Amino acid sequence: METVRAGLEIDRFHLLGQSWGGVLGLEYMLAYPSRIVSFIGADTAFDLPAMERGFERKKQALGTETYSMMALHEASDTTAHPEYQAAVTMLMYRHVCRLKNWPEALTWCLENLGTEVFSAMFGPHFFQCTGTIRTFDRMDRLATIKTPVLLVHGEHDYIEPQLAVRAKDSLPNAELAFFAGCSHMPFFEDPGRYIAALSDFLVRHKDVS
Repeated sequence: METVRAGLEIDRFHLLGQSWGGVLGLEYMLAYPSRIVSFIGADTAFDLPAMERGFERKKQALGTETYSMMALHEASDTTAHPEYQAAVTMLMYRHVCRLKNWPEALTWCLENLGTEVFSAMFGPHFFQCTGTIRTFDRMDRLATIKTPVLLVHGEHDYIEPQLAVRAKDSLPNAELAFFAGCSHMPFFEDPGRYIAALSDFLVRHKDVS
């Protein structure tokens, strides 16, 4: 990101990070705080062990039998089984994108996911973070960030909303845009309200340096 910024000869800029991009955005902001005018952390988490515990609760909400079935397939590396895939499909439509018909862009992204990198870093399953980033936790650094921050979060996000509330309470200059009825992708689920919330934030935090 810093290489791109330098190549474009941009001094300061607004930064938006969605999901994993929010983790990357936070790391950039900690490394180069003077570069960021404002930061939008959209449907992200800065405490991944807590995020993983939320994933477990989402799976448990499907019922004891289904939860046990998913755990067995994950442990046995048989997640291609139709019953496991059926449970994942239900979770995806509840907590990733709640639209009845998914946008073509979302379908394309999932079909072209870099599975090797995703599996190594996050883990092979969407609702089980077991990869190299599983211990990532920057909650103890949030109090040092003076930059204006907007946290965006959907009510039914597979990253539980209370993580965004915790982050807001830890950041000195933060606000939260909560999207009732949405999950992980309010920009698809409620684009009008999403754009309005971000636009309002950006207008109020113009670069005055």
